[in-house]
Amino acid sequence: TLPGRSNGLGDVSATLGYDGATTGLSGAAVARKYTRWRDDEGPGTEPAWSVHRRYCEDDVRALAFVTEELLVKASKVPETPVSTTLFFVGFLAIFLLDMLH
Repeated sequence: TLPGRSNGLGDVSATLGYDGATTGLSGAAVARKYTRWRDDEGPGTEPAWSVHRRYCEDDVRALAFVTEELLVKASKVPETPVSTTLFFVGFLAIFLLDMLH
């Protein structure tokens, strides 16, 4: 189970101790602003690109932070033949199900 109120990147990274940039944006807000600008490329609809860039860069940093934390925690769990076999069987099942669709 991931730590945090949800499995959202912001919640998980904050719970793990990541202190990121505050841009006031969310993925949904970025999509809305970009779509509005794409549909009407007027000067009044152009997004604040520097803020959007900071938002995207911060998401990448948060994702890297969470990945690193998960790798550290995963390395503390000893591997056993049973866990390796179950992982492989699960991967194989998902792979085969994907091939059927």
